[in-house]
This record gives sequence, structure tokens and C-alpha cells, in this order.
Amino acid sequence: MKRFIVVLLSVLLCCAVMLPVCAAETHPARVVDECGILGESDLGALSAKMDEISERHNVDVALVIVATAQDKTPEVFADDYFDYEGYGMGENDDGVMLVYFMNEGENGYVHITTHGVGIDAITDSGVEEIIDRIAPNILAGDYMTAFGDYADMCDEYIKDATTFDFLINLVISLAIGFVVAFIVTGSMKRKLKSVRSAAEANSYLKPGSLNVTEARDMFLFRQVTRTVKNTDSGSGSSTHTSSSGRTHGGGGRSL
Repeated sequence: MKRFIVVLLSVLLCCAVMLPVCAAETHPARVVDECGILGESDLGALSAKMDEISERHNVDVALVIVATAQDKTPEVFADDYFDYEGYGMGENDDGVMLVYFMNEGENGYVHITTHGVGIDAITDSGVEEIIDRIAPNILAGDYMTAFGDYADMCDEYIKDATTFDFLINLVISLAIGFVVAFIVTGSMKRKLKSVRSAAEANSYLKPGSLNVTEARDMFLFRQVTRTVKNTDSGSGSSTHTSSSGRTHGGGGRSL
């Protein structure tokens, strides 16, 4: 019986070790170069970089390089590639994917599709900022720098978005704690039957010991704080529904 238990525990331990490996092997490559514009070393370095960022945030950051969108629009192609090729991490399939269409238009076309947390992290303005950053290097043929910058910017945007969510949750937790503490202390206060509130402290003063002969108000200073109203209407993400019925954000343009 003891030998059976030892064997069973050994099998379970092996399965636990193998599961993460199997999961990693079934995940699609985060850098796909169908046009062969990346050298072997650059492809490996970019893949490692995007794997590290994706696993650290639990949000897919991926890159796909193709010649054309075939018979689809760039938006539809990018959404379908993300949905049907198995991208996205976590229960909400969070992720960001940049698709570079080399032969679309005169100088190529870039489209970024987002899903889940990616929609909040990479806003419409964020999409424009990424394309503005990488376009000159793509046109110059410096693909490693361009796509490395894309990965770094996604890293920063996702970090900012998830940190903000953490702060919101922290504020909510503190608010709940305050309400619970208020209810508990209020209940304790009601039990202090011997304590009564009073408008004056006469009961603590010796009669005639305090004699105020003069009183006046003095203006000391004034402090005015002005806050600029945020009028940026492009701070959010526009969304649409893909052919799979899922909600995507993102955008793109010709280079």
C-alpha cells in the first residue's frame, strides 16, 4: 500500500511539472514572419522579448508579418488571426497583436488589434503613438528596432493600465473597510449610555476661572487652487465586433 501511494504521488508530481511545459508548447508563436524579413537571431530575440512581456503581465503581445490581407480588410484579417489562431491569455483572452502587411498600399500597412485588457491598455491614441514610433524604422528596413519599440511600448501601456486597476481596487477595499469600521464603532458608541454630548464644556470648568475680555477674527491668508479640465476626447478605445462575435479594439493605417 505504501509503495502504491509513493508511485501515485510520483505520477502526480510528474504531471504537475509537465503541465506548464505542455501549455507553453500549445501556445502559438508570438512572432510570426511569413515574409522572412527577420533574421534568425532577430526572430529569436523578438520572440523571447514578447514571451517575457506576455508572461509577466499575463497579456499576449504578438507580432505577425504577412504579405497581404488576402481577400479581407486589414482589420478583419488581424481580428480573425487573433481569434482563430488561439491568441489571448487568461479567462478573458487578453492580448495585443500588431500585423504588418508588407504589400498593402505603396509602403505597407500596419494594423493593431486588441482584446480584453488590451483594449483598455492600448487606446486609440496609443495605437497612433505606436505606429508613429515604428513607421520610420519599418520604412528604413530596421525591423528589429521598430518591432522592439512596439513591444516596449505595449509593456509600458499594459503596466500603466493594470497598475491603475490595482489602485481602483485598493480604494474600493479601503472604502469597504471604512464602512465596516464605521458600523462597528457606531454600535460600540451606542452602548456608552453614560456618555452624553454637550454643546459647551461648562461642566469641566471651575466657575469664574475663565474670563474672556476681548475676541476678534483675523484674516491670515487665502489659497486658491486651479485644476485644468481634461478636454482630451481621444483617451478611450473605440471597439467593434469581429467575425467570431468577440469585441476588439485597435486601429491601423498605411505607412
